[in-house]
Amino acid sequence: MSTREIFKKLTEELASFLEKEGVVVRPYSDPQMFYFRKMSDEQQRETISGLKHFLSAVKRVLLQGKSLKDAEFFVKTALNYFGVEPHPEFQLRAYDIDVVVEFYSLKGLQLFRTFNYFELTSYTLEDIYCRPWHDLYERPEDFSENMFGQIEKMVSEGNAKESLLFGSHTIKERLSLERLEIFCDGMHVAPLVRGGKIVAISSLVACRPLERADRQVVI
Repeated sequence: MSTREIFKKLTEELASFLEKEGVVVRPYSDPQMFYFRKMSDEQQRETISGLKHFLSAVKRVLLQGKSLKDAEFFVKTALNYFGVEPHPEFQLRAYDIDVVVEFYSLKGLQLFRTFNYFELTSYTLEDIYCRPWHDLYERPEDFSENMFGQIEKMVSEGNAKESLLFGSHTIKERLSLERLEIFCDGMHVAPLVRGGKIVAISSLVACRPLERADRQVVI
């Protein structure tokens, strides 16, 4: 089976799990998987690996009779699956209403996201996994420069006790037909640690569709 066929099968499997939980996310827009095929062989392998890991966490939740909508159980299952410890402030913020929890590898590959992420996007799974975040979405440019600069500094210094807080802003879909806009009350970024060393990054974003921006959630 080719890597394209493997990725196609995996996205269809994930889309099926999501649909059973009540949200419809298309696995791809074209079965030829243009964006997946456009990646290098190494990127394809890393993307397939990341998707397999996420599906493994999904299956662990479902096998225990829980719903993917149970964010706290899903996140704790993922922390256990990846074998990482979160920042002390993580538990204080991660399970508030409207908070999307994401894990990223140090290469920037998204390893995990909570179910509510899929309720806030109109992109396909191929888009999400195969196209750069900055192509799909936009934040205010000065916000992004400051955020990525601070994250890179935290990782390069290896400070596992540090955490970063960023203020309210909007995120817009660049390339979708819907051009959804998300309002973010705030963002908390912190290391995920194994054996005392930073091995990944957690991102907690309090966000919701722009039309509900009058309801504030403090991160």
